[in-house]
Amino acid sequence: MDALQSWGLTVVAALQQFSPGLDGAMRVLSFVGEEGFFAILVPFVYWCVDAVLGVRLLAVLVFSDFLNGLVKLVFHAPRPYWVSPQVTALSLEPSYGIPSGHAQTGTVFWGLVARRLGRPWAPVAGVALVLAISLSRIYLGVHFPHDVLAGWMIGAVLLAAFIWVGPGLARWFVPRPPVTQIAAVFLLSMAMLAVLLIVHAAIADVVDPPAWAEQAAETAVPPPGRPAIAPRSMDGPIADLGLLFGAGAGLVLGQRYAPFSPRGPWRLRILRLLVGLVLLAVVRIGLGAILPREPLALGMTFRYLRYGLMGLTALWFAPWVFLRIGIATPRS
Repeated sequence: MDALQSWGLTVVAALQQFSPGLDGAMRVLSFVGEEGFFAILVPFVYWCVDAVLGVRLLAVLVFSDFLNGLVKLVFHAPRPYWVSPQVTALSLEPSYGIPSGHAQTGTVFWGLVARRLGRPWAPVAGVALVLAISLSRIYLGVHFPHDVLAGWMIGAVLLAAFIWVGPGLARWFVPRPPVTQIAAVFLLSMAMLAVLLIVHAAIADVVDPPAWAEQAAETAVPPPGRPAIAPRSMDGPIADLGLLFGAGAGLVLGQRYAPFSPRGPWRLRILRLLVGLVLLAVVRIGLGAILPREPLALGMTFRYLRYGLMGLTALWFAPWVFLRIGIATPRS
């Protein structure tokens, strides 16, 4: 174990001295950086507050999560509870450790929100929230401090890229014919898939120490039927790619066939959120229950399609339903 990991374990142990008193608060903060939270917040913003901001937030989530998965594979580093019996696993994470996805995505996501709000207090609140979320990940025993630092750095670079490069890409994308737009998003997802496969191939001969899985299993019992760690699983990146394509196609179709306004009485906005989340749940849970997961290539193909349908539902089909049942009005 190198000096950086040893120092990190010292920090984790120091924070976990406050367990179990802070366990609940830290789990709540961690949830604010997780998929389940964003799966409610981003649709709420898109359907009920500001559709343009909703699209941008979805874009940063997809690209940040995909990039985080790639960098994790490149470094293929352990999490604290994989290597030390002194660390209590207050959360279970099967992927590699560096960089912290919560720190990275929190930096770019809340940075974009703060920029959109444009209030003097917004950047301060954003930084405080990201710091709190990042601290929770160290406290829960799933990240070293240097994992978090790497996440902040990559998140800051992504935020700058979205601010400076994003508008130029939008100016190129928006005037194109719909078929060109959808094709461009699909080809982008395929190019990203190619990069993912190249990275997987590059580390194929690198064997993770068996002690990582053994220690992880001893520290925290995984859910039935799941391994203690699965750091090279392609589930997350494939879901990102499917969501990218589906949301891109849904955006194009939604602009043409279901242009809606996110404004209106709050009772209708909340109703839109509830109806939309039910539609997304039907796609995600329903198709997840019936589509095969083996063999791997077929399972990943269906996963891409399932998340693609979720993106299509969120940005096109759900708004179309809102308009048809009268809980949204056409965009003027």
